[in-house]
Amino acid sequence: MPNVTLSAGGYRATQPAHVQIRATIDTMNILKGGKDIRNYSGTARKELLHGGTVEVIGKNGETLIGEAPKLALVVVSTVFRDYFEQNSTASSVKVAYEFVDEDAVAKVLTWVNTIVRTTGKFGINIPDSNVDLIKVRYAAQTLGMDLYVSHFVKAYKDDLRLRTPPKEECALLEHSTVYKQDDLVNALGGRMAYLRRTRAFNKDGLVFLTEFLKANEKIGAAVQEADTRANAKRAGGGTQA
Repeated sequence: MPNVTLSAGGYRATQPAHVQIRATIDTMNILKGGKDIRNYSGTARKELLHGGTVEVIGKNGETLIGEAPKLALVVVSTVFRDYFEQNSTASSVKVAYEFVDEDAVAKVLTWVNTIVRTTGKFGINIPDSNVDLIKVRYAAQTLGMDLYVSHFVKAYKDDLRLRTPPKEECALLEHSTVYKQDDLVNALGGRMAYLRRTRAFNKDGLVFLTEFLKANEKIGAAVQEADTRANAKRAGGGTQA
């Protein structure tokens, strides 16, 4: 994996904010691996501390979610990068997305503050609960930090194979996607379709599932696609998913 190394840290610390931000973005674009902070050397990460710390504020404009080094946010988040390119001297930024959980954003910021001060190559910590996993992943994706939660997908899929997802989790995931095709939605749809085909639901469960799928378009489509794949395998003599 490539290592990004910068120099002249003292010089950067004396530069105006817009120059620091432009230099950081130029480095990201020029150097191989420059768009993933995990590729940065310890020295390069320390350079990102020279831009100072900014406050991240909640949607009400008052709640302090957390703080993080401005230049580190520029590197890890496309959303923060765009904001600070236009507002280079800003000392705060508001996260005002309707469905983004502020505690999840705080967890993302905790990771930013940790990764910029270490030489580790780890992504955002996987939360203990699946509900929190969905919330943190959605917050990170909304902020343009997909790289750092890609490992959440395997963790969710591995756990999903052993259980029936509760309705609260299903409803949350329906509203916690950034892209039209979402790996977690597809995994959940596949699991629900499998449970229905294998008659794992009782009568009340089937009634609920039918109504839920009608009201939740994304998961409903994923269940239908999973059934289509299973039917095709059955027709071709393959093993059901």
